[in-house]
Amino acid sequence: MINSLYIGRSGLDAAKYSVDVTSNNIANENTEGYIKRTINTSELTTLEDDIGNGVSFDSVTRSTSVYLYDKLLNFRT
Repeated sequence: MINSLYIGRSGLDAAKYSVDVTSNNIANENTEGYIKRTINTSELTTLEDDIGNGVSFDSVTRSTSVYLYDKLLNFRT
């Protein structure tokens, strides 16, 4: 029973980080030079074959598009 609470907590923690990053993206939408950020999560390793252990928050990465970046550089010159 207690393991299921830890699994639920890990999911809620990952969701909290996701909401924090999304709200930061919205707040900085019109800031010049700001690049959208996304979170990276992964499944925690399982102790048994059919039971999961939850979600791990791994990192935050910037989402960039090489095509749009090249267009931006060419637009300014």
